[in-house]
Amino acid sequence: LIKFSIVKNFPNQKFPAAKIANTLPKKGEDAWAIGTPYDIALMNTVSKGLVANIMAGTKRTIIQTNAEITHGSSGGALFNSKGEVIGVTSMGIQEAGANLNFAIWIGEINKLDYLNVDRIYNDALIPVKVSFYITYISYSNDVSLYIDSRYMGTFSNYFNQEAPNCGQEGTITTYLSKGYHKFYAYERTTGNSWSGDFTITTNDCLRQGLNNAPQQRQQAYTPQREPRTPRPPRPAIENKYKYKWMLSVALSPFYINTAVATSYVYGNSNSNSTHLVVPFSIYLERYFSVHKISLRANYQYLRTNQKYSTSELTNFGLKYSSYGLDLKRIFTKDNSHWNWYIAASINVRTYVKDYSQPQFINNGVYETTYIDSVKTITGFAPLFRTGAEIHITKRFCFSWDTGIGFNTATMLPIMEYNFMLGYRLFAKKEN
Repeated sequence: LIKFSIVKNFPNQKFPAAKIANTLPKKGEDAWAIGTPYDIALMNTVSKGLVANIMAGTKRTIIQTNAEITHGSSGGALFNSKGEVIGVTSMGIQEAGANLNFAIWIGEINKLDYLNVDRIYNDALIPVKVSFYITYISYSNDVSLYIDSRYMGTFSNYFNQEAPNCGQEGTITTYLSKGYHKFYAYERTTGNSWSGDFTITTNDCLRQGLNNAPQQRQQAYTPQREPRTPRPPRPAIENKYKYKWMLSVALSPFYINTAVATSYVYGNSNSNSTHLVVPFSIYLERYFSVHKISLRANYQYLRTNQKYSTSELTNFGLKYSSYGLDLKRIFTKDNSHWNWYIAASINVRTYVKDYSQPQFINNGVYETTYIDSVKTITGFAPLFRTGAEIHITKRFCFSWDTGIGFNTATMLPIMEYNFMLGYRLFAKKEN
């Protein structure tokens, strides 16, 4: 531990600082660790745990906690539930196979001696704030920035009049170590690109602009095409598991359900166009991103009118409604555009069957007057589901879904297939 003082340039100058706890914490109290594990891009990572033990020794008092302290986070603060600093994180034991982490009790600062030292840090290791901005006029909003081959973001604003302030909205702002860096920007719509390098030498915020002369994508006019600059990796669509709640609607141009011996394909010639309704579904989903588990409530509706017997001229109409609850386990990779899942599902299914039979009249000629007979079947349908989703954009999604189970009202086995095009109506992000 090092306790140091800061010389004020002005008498009334103030420095923001965390409060220090006056008393030693107790076992079982909540604790939060804040640090920078592994990489500077993970700065200010927060983990929660408990005060597992207090080890008071002759040299110093140590706090044991199960709040995660990954390599690189040493020196960060350990807080209590009041926001007070109770310790400085020092180490973790990974070889033990348990979550064993330790911090020096903050009260130890009162036992420190004074050292006459002017500087106690390595200036070269202090990260520097860097703001990138673009002066190029573009209406596609798809200019992506890469620094040292790492994707940093997509520009949302363009500054053609004057340079913005450091960290201003519309810039891409990050922290980088001192030294030499390379940047590369790419516009997917036009193929235009920018590239360059820069060197950080001071602790002052660096503003770096992309000039108004992008490198144009060259068109080949000879049979032997010139080699092109390798296309950078496609920026990942925002992963939906960062969201807490999601409301979406989906259309099913292709649907099969063996339980009622019916199928629906958009544009089927056997369907009566006056009753043609594209099956649609409404989903409300709550995500638990830590375990990649979600709970989804859904509603589905279908209506068709198909001719099943040419000789008897018998029509069979179907109205199908389903109210369901799915518990899903999602399998996906970080920054992936697709995922697949398995789910346990319980549904309330209502099938309304509408039979129509024409009347037989003179000399075997059928009249177009019908007698209707309506039958309604309602029952529970436990299902095992599996499916996959492909994210076309941040809002559009193509999905495939298969369910296997049975209907408790008819005790008939169910096997259904759904191919859906979905649209995200609403999404609420996690805090």
